[in-house]
Amino acid sequence: MPAGHPADGVGTLGHPDTSGGSEFDDRLSADWLVAVTVKLGHAASEEVDAGRMSGKQATRALHTSLLRVFGATTP
Repeated sequence: MPAGHPADGVGTLGHPDTSGGSEFDDRLSADWLVAVTVKLGHAASEEVDAGRMSGKQATRALHTSLLRVFGATTP
């Protein structure tokens, strides 16, 4: 990815932090999680553009989906 890309830093979300833990599932690679995040973002936008969801509905669906994909233990 080029420097300054919007997805910079997303790759660190699934890795343990300095406090010794992570609330995300570490069984999936950071590259995979970045790709899924981008695709789900595009899907949310497409749903709004097609009139099947409001912006608020798509944002909520994206948020919920990403929490599940990342394996977050808390919402």
